[in-house]
Amino acid sequence: MKKFISVVWVGLLALLLSACGEEKAENTLVEENVQLMGVSQLKEGEHYFKYKNIVKTSDTNLADADLIEFFSYACGHCQSFAPELQAWHNENPKKEVAYVPVVWNQQTAVYARLFYALEQQPGFDKNHHDLFVFFKGLGGEKNLAEQLDKIYAFLDGNGVDTEKLKATLESKELEEKLKYSVELAKNYEIRGTPTLVVAGSMVVNDKALKSHDDFWRYVDELLTL
Repeated sequence: MKKFISVVWVGLLALLLSACGEEKAENTLVEENVQLMGVSQLKEGEHYFKYKNIVKTSDTNLADADLIEFFSYACGHCQSFAPELQAWHNENPKKEVAYVPVVWNQQTAVYARLFYALEQQPGFDKNHHDLFVFFKGLGGEKNLAEQLDKIYAFLDGNGVDTEKLKATLESKELEEKLKYSVELAKNYEIRGTPTLVVAGSMVVNDKALKSHDDFWRYVDELLTL
């Protein structure tokens, strides 16, 4: 009798394990189908946060952008993040990426001016990303003027018209762009860099990430919402 019960129990256990396996496979299939249909599994307040009171911008580049990065050339995290963002953009060439330099102080204001002046010259995309690499090597300069001399020399080697660049840095147009950067940072409540705004109104909750790769998966999913 005991032997018979043992055989029955083993049989039932096998059936239960088989059912669990089928259920797990079914759930996985459902998740895959959901992803294929473009339905995001991300939850607001858990995986991402959404800005509620964003003032719409008249800037076409920002209004049409899929991603907006708030950054500073001197920010170490921005320097590390730049190649990742560039790689993502290379894989998604039809997506629009816009950049907003933050202005925390006089020094970052100069870097912001540099960004906007470079925007008006050929080869902006390359020069913009090359500057992140260049800024990693800066250090030991006595003052900002000495630092700018090195930056100009570097950009001159990159084919930038540095005389035109210097003239543009002091233009009234750039003064307005700096004010615009400050207003945007306030609007988006930027407290640190880099900050990546998705679809004009969302940011990934870093605390919800289980791995580094999750960040870009979240970004891709948020762009489908």
